[in-house]
Amino acid sequence: MTIRCKNCRYWRPAPESKNQAGYCHRYPPGAWGSGYTDLFDDEPVEQEFYSETIWPSTWYYDWCDEWQKKKE
Repeated sequence: MTIRCKNCRYWRPAPESKNQAGYCHRYPPGAWGSGYTDLFDDEPVEQEFYSETIWPSTWYYDWCDEWQKKKE
């Protein structure tokens, strides 16, 4: 078996990618961005804090040293 993300137990394909790209679920998602967004509904302008986390994205042919065979 070839050691590739598509064969790894931690990899989940992205639905919109037709199994070409996906996300590694080996570790919890990491922080990606945060900050303030302006809300312009009414005056005065309000700021709302946001933060995002994401799983690392990979192509199906990528690999790493954390690879483990996908369970059948």
